Amino acid sequence: RFMMAAGEHLQKDWILYCLWIPVVFLVFALLSAVPKLRLRVDGLFFHIPVIAGLLKTIYTSRFASAFSVLYGGGNGIIDCMAITGRVMGNTWVERKIQEAVKNRILLLDGAFGTYFKSMHYDFENADYPEKATLEHEDWIVRIHKEYIMAGADIIRTNTFGINHGLCQSREEMRILIEAAVAAAKKAVSESGREVYVAGSIGPIKYASEKEEDDAYEEYCYLIDTLYENGINIFVFETLSDIDMAQRLAAYVRNNIPEAFITVQFVFNKMGYTKYGYNLQRLVDRLSEDNNIDVFGINCGIGAAHMCELLEKVRFRKECKISVLPNAGYQQDLIGRDMYFHNAGYYMEYMKKMLEMGVNMIGGCCGTTPEY
Repeated sequence: RFMMAAGEHLQKDWILYCLWIPVVFLVFALLSAVPKLRLRVDGLFFHIPVIAGLLKTIYTSRFASAFSVLYGGGNGIIDCMAITGRVMGNTWVERKIQEAVKNRILLLDGAFGTYFKSMHYDFENADYPEKATLEHEDWIVRIHKEYIMAGADIIRTNTFGINHGLCQSREEMRILIEAAVAAAKKAVSESGREVYVAGSIGPIKYASEKEEDDAYEEYCYLIDTLYENGINIFVFETLSDIDMAQRLAAYVRNNIPEAFITVQFVFNKMGYTKYGYNLQRLVDRLSEDNNIDVFGINCGIGAAHMCELLEKVRFRKECKISVLPNAGYQQDLIGRDMYFHNAGYYMEYMKKMLEMGVNMIGGCCGTTPEY
């Protein structure tokens, strides 16, 4: 993988290709010994912040983040350095999760937004936990750790609502994503457990062809920014448009071949998305899409209705399915959104869906670590 990444980027420039190998090993050696280093490369200074034990993190996607500041200028060696770091770390992560989802049930975390609001309802931006990451990282880390301690194999970054509707600029999106990824990784580190960190990407609204193109371009920016921060597991959540989901999966697969891609759709009680797709049509189309590793349902309905929808579906070929129901149905109580189904009720229907052969389970709105 190391040689392929270098050769692919340097193409037929064999002089640079031959120089590349000793350069990389020299950089590895220097970074292992010097906490902060300035290298002069092609007349430009690049500042490389290095955390303790960087060599250990070569085997995780954090290595990509350490080199992401070296981008720019069309410098083949510098670009290749970042690419190789990602491939070395992320391919290892992707291979592990691919093996895991084949051999056992993977447990995702539960709701972030509704759980955050129940804990911090007096916070100015209680409806937007993404806004809290910069000022109250400890709040975010605590929720991640609670889900990890409850047994989650995968936690999702606090990035679901990051898009132009929440942020004033792309720069603000980038800052919030960086902070969210850092908080999730901090929670994993402090937990002492081996847990996957997935990048959560929520829906972006569009009502015309022009808006759809703009939304696609914005999705791509979110994907790229998550990847630059060391994420190569992507969870697209609460989608309604199969066409857009397949476009996004193709973009990820073409640009990040080692990525693990999950797409999840929201259905109403009748079994339709707002674009008119039913679950059978979704299964028929996405089971043929080799770009998607896992697809399924999240949000919109509770565990009982989700179970009923799955019972009616015919699976024509083997595929990996995820289910993340709501705790129940939202009700307003004295100005606060509440969910009244209990964890025991939820669990009974989750057991039924496990018996149907689903591969990944978790929770959406109203669920907590108890679930």
